[in-house]
Amino acid sequence: MSLGLRLYTGLLDGCPLPSTLQLADGTTIPQVFSRFSDEREVGGDIRITLDRTRESWTSDLPGNPATSLRLHQGLKRLTRNRANEPRVLRIGLIFANRYAHGGGGTLGAMFDRGFATDDDAFGGENQFQLPREGSALFLGAIQAIRPSSDEFLTQTFFTAVHELGHLFNLLHSSGTNYMAQSRLDRTHEPDYFKFSQAQVGWLSWCSDSPSVWPGGSPFRSRSSSDDALDVARQDLALSIVPSRTRMWPWEPVELEIELKLLESAEEPASIPNEVDPGYERLQIWIEDPSGERRLFRSPQHYCSSFTTIDLSPGQRFVRDVSLFGQSGGYTFREPGVHRIQAVWNPNTPAALHSTDAEIEILGPGAPLPSHGKLLRSPAAARLLYYRHGSSSSSVFRALEQYSRDGEAGATRAHVAYAVGRAHATRWEGARSTQSRKRNAAQALAALEYSAEEEGLGKHARSKCFQLLERIRQD
Repeated sequence: MSLGLRLYTGLLDGCPLPSTLQLADGTTIPQVFSRFSDEREVGGDIRITLDRTRESWTSDLPGNPATSLRLHQGLKRLTRNRANEPRVLRIGLIFANRYAHGGGGTLGAMFDRGFATDDDAFGGENQFQLPREGSALFLGAIQAIRPSSDEFLTQTFFTAVHELGHLFNLLHSSGTNYMAQSRLDRTHEPDYFKFSQAQVGWLSWCSDSPSVWPGGSPFRSRSSSDDALDVARQDLALSIVPSRTRMWPWEPVELEIELKLLESAEEPASIPNEVDPGYERLQIWIEDPSGERRLFRSPQHYCSSFTTIDLSPGQRFVRDVSLFGQSGGYTFREPGVHRIQAVWNPNTPAALHSTDAEIEILGPGAPLPSHGKLLRSPAAARLLYYRHGSSSSSVFRALEQYSRDGEAGATRAHVAYAVGRAHATRWEGARSTQSRKRNAAQALAALEYSAEEEGLGKHARSKCFQLLERIRQD
């Protein structure tokens, strides 16, 4: 039995499509998967048809780096799959300039399930609940490390096959094959342009196993490849702090993650800019009240970033992760105390473990706050997670009013932060002076409150101050 897939390509915000999507010898992406997957006497192989009929669209914020939400929405537009389809036969490959996170050095990403609440019709219709049905390539990042035309085209082809390999649930490999992570200094040698025998065997089950076919089971738990991790250092420290320690499961919370180079370090450190659970280098583990330990699931899975974080002795790098939502929905689903731990460079001698942090999730018996109905709505949850949405929607306006008039505290601070970030994004991408001024004023009002509220968390507040300074200087 043969699994026939139609691969649609999409261009986000006018990103130019490469002049060709094939190797110098004429090998195409459909040929790669057909050639290396037809190995079983019984079962099936993969037949991909490349379709460019839906190639180009422009988001409402052209010119900005691609965000997670924009990519998920673009993938829906590209594949037009629905969550209740028994088998996904349409997959997508989006070409964008750069990704908004990871310092803009990420070459590619594979989509797992996005964040959507259980009752979110928008999320269901936008295939947020379908795992592994699309990938993205960031051509600006590829061009930055492969400036020559030939190397650019070769790297683009390799990255496209690599990310589509993840679509079939293939993991990274330390061998010479398509699932090896790319190098910074040069494109891989020709003997990397193949799948290993084990990978061929895995792909040959595509028509029979939901673990392989796109849209089937979620992306497999990952174990880091040994050739992609930095040399073990004993002078780094990892710590985490949640922005709040008591909340309802639908209330936003940020997890502040800090990597610090100790004062005793004898030399500076240069670490990959991959402090994100979408990369293999960082894992976030959650122990539920029942004692079950599970991995926080990022909605996207990235390959190596070719930008670095440079630290001097005593210097720290801090970022935050929106923890209340993950791939598939809310992160916390049962009341009680949850223990959180982060691990940097897992499954290696270089692994760093943070101390545990605790978050108590409220449930039956606790009085429901007045803002509960608003924050539990799918549109509100989506805006609080992605910090982007239509400012003309009734839910956005309700959240904006709550950010002004709600009871002071952590929840109002997080709502104001999300509303302010959404307006700031629209301010950056505004096409008219009037729109720019209007969004600047609305962003300032929301961010000025959240910047002063301790319940938001130190790092998020520092980002508020940075945004406020940029907007005021405009």
